Amino acid sequence: MIKETLNPFQIVQKQLDEVAQVMGLEPHILEMLRWPKLEIQVTLSHAEGSSRDALKPSC
Repeated sequence: MIKETLNPFQIVQKQLDEVAQVMGLEPHILEMLRWPKLEIQVTLSHAEGSSRDALKPSC
């Protein structure tokens, strides 16, 4: 059994290819989008003791 390693970047590139085909995106635009020049990393955390219910709309 071969264990496959998931690569998030390759997954996103495949998704981008599929969406570009549906949209009829021009190849030179797709090529620019496939190779980002900048990466932004964000870490989110919630305060200890906060309630997730506070984020749910009340009806």
